[in-house]
Amino acid sequence: MNAPFVPADQDQRDRIRESLDETLFVEAGAGTGKTTSLVERVVGLVSKGVTTLDRIAAITFTEAAAAELSDKVREALEKAALDVANDSRERDFCRRGIDDLDRASIQTLHSFAADLLHARPFEAGLPPGFQVMDSVEAEIAFDAEWGKWLDSALEDSDLTEPLSLALSLGMTLAHLRDVAEAFHKEYDRLAGVVFSDATALTGEAVPSLVRAGPELERLCEFASNGDDDPLVIHVTALLGTIRRLGDLDAASAEAYRLLARSESIATRRGRVGDWMVDPATGNNACKVLKEMLKDLNEQVQVDLETARQAALSPMLSSLASFVAEYATRRKANGVAEFHDLLVWARDLLRDNLQVRDQFRDKFTHLLVDEAQDTDLLQAEIAVFLAEDAGDDTPADLRPRTWTDVKLADGKLFVVGDPKQSIYRFRRADIGQMNALQRLMGIEPVRLVQNFRSQRSVMDWVNALFANWMEHQDGQAEYVPVVHRWQSAVDHAGAPRVWRLGDVSDDRAVGQLRYREAGAISEALRGIVAEGWQVLDRDATELDAVERYRLARFSDVCILMPRRTALRGLELALDRADVPYRLEGASLIFATQEVRDLMNCLRAIDDPADKVALVAALRSPAFACSDEDLLRHHQQGGAFDYLSAELSEDGPVGKAMSALKTYHDEWRWNSIAFAIDRFVRDRRLIELALNDRRPRERLRRYRFLIDRARAYVQAGGTSLRGFLKWADRQLDEGARVTEAPVPESDEDAVRVMTVHGAKGLEFPIVLMTGLNAGHRNRLDAVLIDRETGAVEVGIGTQRQRFSTPGYESVAECESQLQAHENVRLMYVAATRARDHLVVSMFRTRRDKDSYAVQIDALLEGRDGLWSPARFAADTVTAPESATRTPPPASKDVTLDARGRWLEQRRSLLDERSRPMSVAGTALASVDKEEAVAEEPWRRGRGGTSVGRAVHAVLQTVDLATGAGLEDIAKAQATAEGVSHQLEDVIRLARNALDSDIVRRAVASGRFWREASVAAPVGNGVVEGFVDLLFEEGGELIVVDYKTDSLAQDEAEGASQRYRLQGGSYALAVQRATGMTVRGVVFLFLRPRRAESLPDIADLIRDTEAAAVSYLQT
Repeated sequence: MNAPFVPADQDQRDRIRESLDETLFVEAGAGTGKTTSLVERVVGLVSKGVTTLDRIAAITFTEAAAAELSDKVREALEKAALDVANDSRERDFCRRGIDDLDRASIQTLHSFAADLLHARPFEAGLPPGFQVMDSVEAEIAFDAEWGKWLDSALEDSDLTEPLSLALSLGMTLAHLRDVAEAFHKEYDRLAGVVFSDATALTGEAVPSLVRAGPELERLCEFASNGDDDPLVIHVTALLGTIRRLGDLDAASAEAYRLLARSESIATRRGRVGDWMVDPATGNNACKVLKEMLKDLNEQVQVDLETARQAALSPMLSSLASFVAEYATRRKANGVAEFHDLLVWARDLLRDNLQVRDQFRDKFTHLLVDEAQDTDLLQAEIAVFLAEDAGDDTPADLRPRTWTDVKLADGKLFVVGDPKQSIYRFRRADIGQMNALQRLMGIEPVRLVQNFRSQRSVMDWVNALFANWMEHQDGQAEYVPVVHRWQSAVDHAGAPRVWRLGDVSDDRAVGQLRYREAGAISEALRGIVAEGWQVLDRDATELDAVERYRLARFSDVCILMPRRTALRGLELALDRADVPYRLEGASLIFATQEVRDLMNCLRAIDDPADKVALVAALRSPAFACSDEDLLRHHQQGGAFDYLSAELSEDGPVGKAMSALKTYHDEWRWNSIAFAIDRFVRDRRLIELALNDRRPRERLRRYRFLIDRARAYVQAGGTSLRGFLKWADRQLDEGARVTEAPVPESDEDAVRVMTVHGAKGLEFPIVLMTGLNAGHRNRLDAVLIDRETGAVEVGIGTQRQRFSTPGYESVAECESQLQAHENVRLMYVAATRARDHLVVSMFRTRRDKDSYAVQIDALLEGRDGLWSPARFAADTVTAPESATRTPPPASKDVTLDARGRWLEQRRSLLDERSRPMSVAGTALASVDKEEAVAEEPWRRGRGGTSVGRAVHAVLQTVDLATGAGLEDIAKAQATAEGVSHQLEDVIRLARNALDSDIVRRAVASGRFWREASVAAPVGNGVVEGFVDLLFEEGGELIVVDYKTDSLAQDEAEGASQRYRLQGGSYALAVQRATGMTVRGVVFLFLRPRRAESLPDIADLIRDTEAAAVSYLQT
């Protein structure tokens, strides 16, 4: 037997166990035994008779961590009670500790705070027996309160004008709700915050424009091309706006709405060479005009900014009052949210010295775990309870601010790792952890002996993060850790760090991710087939002799920072027949099964939601093919299951009849019961049992049913409310903090987000998603945690509502989030015990992704990791296996079954390749965040306004525009955007007034919403051309774009849509046999036509991209 292992930091561990009268701040790196150090501290305090277990408060981050800590304390006390090395007195203390365990305060912070409040409710201003809402109940309650505030705001004379102005300038009710929700979550930090008074509106820009009108008109006379000059066209449109402004009150909401929705006044249009000299100035009229427009534009933007701030301030003040009043009502009614517990407990201990002293006496010691991940409120609560104050200290000298508290020696013990602080979105902050350490007035006790990972993993981690995690404001100091295990296995699959993939020639991240997902699935098969070695911890712990076993699928966890690449990964794992299990609510909500089921529910709830209806019809629940949908349409069928003329002929008719039945009966059943019935009625269970992974598919259906049941139990009543709530769970911010426990009999790869894996470890970790640009998404409400300033920023970049200090705080917040991104990578890498596989797939144009940074930081350190390569026969089926004819007699051997599985997988791969590609899908492939297009969305704009505009232009008389307003009103109503009718009319009119549409009309041969398709490679390229016309025996393709762009962004945007335009040219040219001379993107806001050059080259590039897509 080997000699007992002695940790490199044994002296620090002895100090934790023995220096019981010291206040300690323990900084414990990943895998160094934070929980163990906490347990040893507890056992030391109990066994030495310093205190009893029922007078110790041990605060943890999660319920699972609290249960684990309690179990380990019990085990350690039982072991110490039997250890003859301890004297009899110590063993007696341990036995008493075991008896006290059920009375010990080993719990989460929220549970601990609730206990304090339940003990002294009257002093806290609470009714006895107050109730605590769970998170779902809290969301439902807030939704109801938000609705009440909105109703009152619409009737409040003080808010009507600023609200009308705000909505006129581009604010939406969704923006306001975002602010309200953020204020609600941070209501304790809003106390005392005063938003600046609204600035008086002057309307200075409108008179300036009106006065400039005649001069603008005069200067246009010097254009050599007359009315056809691009600059003249721009000014003419502006003059129309000026004339309308002249009839309005300059400071009215209507005037500001017109200013905000008009095109940018400044422009780059017009060439100096096409203009004459202005006699009045002696300068070229083009230059004079552009300079004048630039000055006017600056005046307008200043006036609009003033107006936005004038509209924003009253809204913020009202919302701040709303959330404060709601918090007060909750307290008066005895109904608490989780966050309330912390606020109320902190207030109780801060403001009531008698109560503070009671709990100071009750708890002799406070132990805080995972300090880096908790709220500042935790530090305040712990510090007030650990105060050193004598009985004779006058009350007026007792501190009410936590940073002024003097701590009692040895009473506070804090454990954490700033390198693992990844919950800033939940108010965790390295800054508050540092502030607590400064208050404690001690240097940290550092644990550096890692007990989790192999040497190869720790060498890689230390080398990378020593350079990446630079100690500075907002970033932790990296302290290298020491390995415990060092494999002596002589095997190609011995523990190490592996590099999977490298720089790729793929043009877009979307294409790359499909390639990456395929490589990951092959790697997983190779890991098992080639017998990678993992440490057998159970066998090794018997005598400390390292023993290894073969890796299984269940040893592997795939970690991703975001779920961007989830769908491609699922498809690749399914095709490779790799068993896997998604863990974490946000991942399961994003699965195809759950999304299909939710589309069905949307179609049942809202018959007018055509997108959801078609998606439901195409889902496995109804299994209507594209051919079925086309046939239904060609036979005059409507996609309206409430239609009196609904026919039950054909698959689509029968499906819509079933949807009508569900819609009629839905209100009579609970949401969970109705969903469960739908799943059973549509035989989704049977379909799942026929799937290669029936357990996982059934689990996803059950997951949504369970969530619906929780929603109903929390007081939710409407299906629409449940769907809105579920949509919010898909938000990237809705990150899980506790991962579900996998089923012990399931040999499956686990797939998790990094946040979900916090606190866990796995024999093999595969890090993916490192090729994503980690652009930080800033919240609408930012709080400067140093000064307490509350800043707000909402709306688009062009229509930005923000408080004066928002940009400054946003810049600081972006840097802090960048620091947290590095820590997120540290958490991911340190989950690995034996093998760490790092997916380094990235494009050549990638400049700042995780993968690029890792590669740069480890340049010249190739010895730290090895390329992951696998024999071809271990990861893919032999070609012959897919073509082998069936044997004459039935072969029931395992080899025969293996051949059948390989043949089945090969056929599925072949049959699951796309047979067609839409132009819009190719456009997304050419973008940074490519996603596969849902076929039922093809042929129309991607937003409700965009779809309405396209529908208008498909119907209205292009020559005269007759009936435009009526058609626009009908289409806006159909798309649910009646409140944006003016936008629809304006954008449609921009198209009608454009030169390219006029050319189409003048040609006499034009076609609208033309469906085109043509063969390419082994499939078809297809799409809908908004406008196609013939000119001089050749064809011109026109595509409308309703993107909201700055005046100078259209050219760049047209390049993003280059392949989409190329697909239309390719399909039209091959389908008609005529030459396509031009492809024009007509941007409608602002109105600008951009033509794609080199059509022949464009068609060649598009064909190559389409062939590549169809081979994916």
